[in-house]
Amino acid sequence: MTGLPSYWDDSASFKGSIDGLVTEDPGILSFQPSVDDTLPVDPKWTDVALMRAWIQTCIAEHGSACWPEESLDGSPLWLIDVDRECLVPYSQAHAYVALSYVWGQVESAETRRENLYAFQQPGAFSPDNSDIVIPKTIRHAMGLVHLLGQRYLWVDRLCICQDDEEVKAEQIGLMGDIYNNAILAIIAANGWDANHGLRGIEGLTPPRNLPQHADKEDFEMIEPSTSIWYSRGWTFQELLLSSRKLMFHYNVAIWECKSAQWHEIHGTHPRPVEKAGLERFRVADATLKNVIDGIQLPAAGILGVFFNLVNSYNHRQLTYSEDALRAFSGISGAITKIAYPAGFLWGLPLGCFSQALLWMAEEPLQRRKPRAPAGEAMPSWSWVGWQGRIKEDAWAPHFFDELSSAVQDIQFYHEPECEWTWMDEKGGIRTAGAPDIEENRPSRWLCTTAQTGTMTAIRKERQDLPWLMPRMLFRYLSRPKDSDRVGVLVPDCPSETFGHGQSFDVKLMVISRTRGRLVAGLVTDESSAPVHNYYDALWLGDDGNGLCRKGIARISIDAWDGLPNIAVEEVVLG
Repeated sequence: MTGLPSYWDDSASFKGSIDGLVTEDPGILSFQPSVDDTLPVDPKWTDVALMRAWIQTCIAEHGSACWPEESLDGSPLWLIDVDRECLVPYSQAHAYVALSYVWGQVESAETRRENLYAFQQPGAFSPDNSDIVIPKTIRHAMGLVHLLGQRYLWVDRLCICQDDEEVKAEQIGLMGDIYNNAILAIIAANGWDANHGLRGIEGLTPPRNLPQHADKEDFEMIEPSTSIWYSRGWTFQELLLSSRKLMFHYNVAIWECKSAQWHEIHGTHPRPVEKAGLERFRVADATLKNVIDGIQLPAAGILGVFFNLVNSYNHRQLTYSEDALRAFSGISGAITKIAYPAGFLWGLPLGCFSQALLWMAEEPLQRRKPRAPAGEAMPSWSWVGWQGRIKEDAWAPHFFDELSSAVQDIQFYHEPECEWTWMDEKGGIRTAGAPDIEENRPSRWLCTTAQTGTMTAIRKERQDLPWLMPRMLFRYLSRPKDSDRVGVLVPDCPSETFGHGQSFDVKLMVISRTRGRLVAGLVTDESSAPVHNYYDALWLGDDGNGLCRKGIARISIDAWDGLPNIAVEEVVLG
């Protein structure tokens, strides 16, 4: 195979190719439970031999089904050698384990230019070296890697030089590749910070505390998403992009790969899990090429899949809101290689930028603000500038139906009405096309020339349309001094509180035209919604620093063209 590290080579079914990974002890796999059988579980200690068996079974039986995505071929610069207890340069011959955990507010060593040489000396991370503080979770992970027969561990805080901004940005952008290419990811989902540790590894960590006679029901009641780890923004890409995962959750060891999921109580009895994440881009992309060949924006067909990932990520918590883009950069970097080769601008794919600008709030969103009052704000026109759930299929021209494995039409076409340029962080320089982040970092300012106009938004209760989704807070649009409904307005954050029949004026900017349904994506039964020609627009406001996005709108073309106040103007949107 090309593009993958040498330790993923399929020669000899992996046996012997990864030092210490595959055990030759047949006793480890001697008990294969049936569907109703369960393994006895020690309330104090996890079974490390069973964990090794999970790895061996995945490699021996799943084969290429659990290989990483080949196009994600980026690699780390440094690894922890757990035998020598120091940093070593990465080599393609080094099979490594990656650690995913919650940092929290704990004292911890981190690699910086001034200590990089010292951290490469054998014993630098030894427990006997009191000058270097290693949190418990990292220390325990180093020990577990050794018990699993592995030698190398990747941990972000120690394997990325934290004060080398250029290298740090590059490695953060490759985090999707790094987790994808790890032979295994250890996910420390227990606890609230890096000092919680991994409980229940005999001879290495304190014992865990499970019920004396834990049974099948105890394990099946575990809900992974209730942990702090699952609520954090940075861990989302680590969960999504890791090929194999060994999770420690509620002091229980859980295995998940692309082919199976096992708990301690199940041994290695297969429990298939449906494919998720990047494979869906592969299927959707191939389907689009076959079904909608020649459409102006072919990448739009997988936009719903992309925004489904954004939706899952965007309600998670970040200690610093300005990390919203960086914590997603591993995923956007991976998707650039798989589905959107044109790249991204502030989290929106440039291959279907006009369509991507029409992301829609599924709930009232909160504006992300920088820590420092003078810090650069994030753009209002991108989901990156907001926290909360968004709809993944609203007003998309096509969506991928997982049940039928086919692309379904919602609209008949989508045509941009304006061209976009962006302004770099130095200000005043507008550059068309994808930004070169290293040479010319984009600011939040987006520039275009477009039609603008004013319409009236009015709230009306629709008792005759019970299929409208109740969580969507939208208003109908009408022309000034006219009560006819000619459009729909969807606020990002509905701060205006007004009752039935009340109205206010809104300034709109047309960005595209489409033939479709007025409320497509907002209803549970679209078959009853009529098909017409519409303009898609952004609702413009002023946040005190310039124009900003406040929501999106869809308006009848005939109604818009009949407005008395249409103007064509240059717009700089932040």
